[in-house]
Amino acid sequence: MNKEIEIWVYPEEAEPKLCKINPEATVEDLLKVISPDQHHELCLTLSGDDAPKEPNHRLKDCGIHTGHHVHCHPRGKTGHHRHERRVEVIVNGKPVHVKYVPQEHGRLLVERALEKSHNSGQKPENWQLRDEKGATLDQSKPVRDYKLTEHSKLFLNLKAGGGGAVG
Repeated sequence: MNKEIEIWVYPEEAEPKLCKINPEATVEDLLKVISPDQHHELCLTLSGDDAPKEPNHRLKDCGIHTGHHVHCHPRGKTGHHRHERRVEVIVNGKPVHVKYVPQEHGRLLVERALEKSHNSGQKPENWQLRDEKGATLDQSKPVRDYKLTEHSKLFLNLKAGGGGAVG
């Protein structure tokens, strides 16, 4: 028996939601959960991969597993890139530019910043994200709640007592 997987789904222009589904389910099955009435008009892409997933493919065969972030949008559109933005994140003093979609959770932005800056020694929850005024930003909130502008800078540093490998 397969254990259900938990994935974050980002419908276009809607709030993200956590879906629990069997990894043997197809992309079409997931689309039916997301939008029962319009599933046949939608397609699914993974964060960082613009190629739509085939409706008859099993989720596990598409590489979708617990913790993944997927985007749902009308068929024929180029996907989440039309909503994608960039922000400069200073990771332990090193600036990196990170792409994000406003409705994604801040944790995904943190994961991308850590990946781009080659910081792999600590989990994202061991890092603290702050804005230019020093206010701590909640990684579980959508990035749009951070009220970023095109000139915003974010700061990502290990929480007190962290430590870890850089490289």
